[in-house]
Amino acid sequence: TGISMAGLLLSDNPLIPGSGNNMVLKFQTLTQVANYFGTTSTEYIAATHYFKSFTNSTKLPIFFLIGRLNSAVSSSKLVGGKTLATLAQFQAITNGTLTFTVNGTTIPFTGIDLHLANSLSAVATIIQTKFVALNLPNATVTYDGVFKRFTLDTGETGSDETISVADPSDLAKLLGWQASNGAIAVSGGDQQNPAENMNSILVANRNWVSFFLSKSVDVATIPVTMEFAHWANDQGTKYKFLPYSYNPPALNPQVNYDIFSVIQE
Repeated sequence: TGISMAGLLLSDNPLIPGSGNNMVLKFQTLTQVANYFGTTSTEYIAATHYFKSFTNSTKLPIFFLIGRLNSAVSSSKLVGGKTLATLAQFQAITNGTLTFTVNGTTIPFTGIDLHLANSLSAVATIIQTKFVALNLPNATVTYDGVFKRFTLDTGETGSDETISVADPSDLAKLLGWQASNGAIAVSGGDQQNPAENMNSILVANRNWVSFFLSKSVDVATIPVTMEFAHWANDQGTKYKFLPYSYNPPALNPQVNYDIFSVIQE
């Protein structure tokens, strides 16, 4: 069917997988972006402008791609779906089980007792303690009251670090960690230079034309931004890189060291 005229945002948000085919996430509505990243996120703000397109445009975007900017190593994690479970439901769990596949190995966690938990954050702490004591010594489990979701971060970094959604169980369902709950498994990632990063993006998804970074370019980030520009230039006419800057020098025509002056050179 050909390439869609879709845009790609690169972000180092830890909710984006750092490797594999899922390192480029696809969103078809602004609401989907809000539900995943929140309405105060850079990703949501960018999507707001993106889906509106421009006045009198003949065609609006049908989806928005957000890919991982691997400017540093990242850990694998499991981002739970929204859960409406009550504290009382968790307290009723006295011998809970959770099973994951971590780096290809199935790991069961049994005997999870939540009857003494006095808050949803306490539920997260008890589960974290269980994980640390057994097979995931660097794991953290947190509860986000805004999104109403639990997140498991393995604390293990690199592209070889993976975790699956949880196998079905009563506790996994309450936590929102099953596939049927909308849970998302986030793989770890390696630090990559811009060319490596973009080549990984292409392996994950080629269905886009223009791309931009989630952060405004300032003087300190000009060198790495230029590496993205050089990569795009090396691809011929296939892709368009769209840097932007709110940095004061970029608005001063007398200055020649802002990103746009450097690109023109």
